[in-house]
Amino acid sequence: MAAGVPVLATMSEGACEIIEPDQTGRLVPLRDVDALANAIDDLLSDPGECQRLSSNAQRAVRERFSLERMVEETEDVYRRVLEDMHITGELNRPFPPR
Repeated sequence: MAAGVPVLATMSEGACEIIEPDQTGRLVPLRDVDALANAIDDLLSDPGECQRLSSNAQRAVRERFSLERMVEETEDVYRRVLEDMHITGELNRPFPPR
């Protein structure tokens, strides 16, 4: 997505979480060779659509996967864990010996 080329993937778990169908890329059913071939043909015959998908995908990468955002989201996870530990009293317990 970040490379500036249209993304075409199968409907697998990871791809479905990242690609917004017909916005940032195209998704085809698993093991559907005809659907894959048709999607490739569609993209090759429509440069404007390729550009639109590529631009949308690059924007999504900048917004959703920037270093700053990843750091913020990681900090949020740590913050929530520490808050939960504080509420449940786990934060005040000594760590078990190794």
